[in-house]
Amino acid sequence: MSSKQRFDNFVTNYYTWNSETGYSVRRIQGDPMSIENKYLREMEKGQILPADIVSYAVLVNELLPLTRSGFDQEADESKEERVAAPRRAAGRQQWNARSELDWRIDANDSKADRFRKNVQKMCTNDFENIPSFIQGRLYAISNLDDFRIQDLRPFSLYLGYLFKDMIEEEDAEIEMEEDAEIEMEEDVYMEEKQEVVEEKEEVITETKGDDVDDWMADF
Repeated sequence: MSSKQRFDNFVTNYYTWNSETGYSVRRIQGDPMSIENKYLREMEKGQILPADIVSYAVLVNELLPLTRSGFDQEADESKEERVAAPRRAAGRQQWNARSELDWRIDANDSKADRFRKNVQKMCTNDFENIPSFIQGRLYAISNLDDFRIQDLRPFSLYLGYLFKDMIEEEDAEIEMEEDAEIEMEEDVYMEEKQEVVEEKEEVITETKGDDVDDWMADF
């Protein structure tokens, strides 16, 4: 399933549509602590609409390449480190307990510091279903010195990351459509050119015929 299809399904699941008012976040039903309802609460708090998610995805697509150096180091992880991964996972619960102190907001924290801490809080406390590799990406983006991400809610950054691929998919579709239009225009041009050539040939043929008739009229 393409990222665009997943986004369409997400919109269907979490939003309702009204022809007069447009999209609105669906009401919470069932277990208030379910992941689905946690998503709904966050989208309601931030007044996050589908168009907003698209803008977040565009921003993440723009910023993510700036964090590639850290990802390259992660890809070059040694065999020993990969073997040690289960041991790190076993200690994750203890690490999460310690990290609670790290995301407490202090009075002297800058706007950037508060955003980073709130991203960490979201990943380690608010949503237990965020995979560790996505957490790493979100941490990397939150550490960039860019005022645009500091104005986001952490959950907005998460949604932008989840659907970042649909931007590239749309760009690819637009490029294919533009190529198809260019090919169509070239075909039309060649057809019109061929018609002009054929019309000229007909005129020349008719002119030659008239010359022959005029020549024969002299005898």
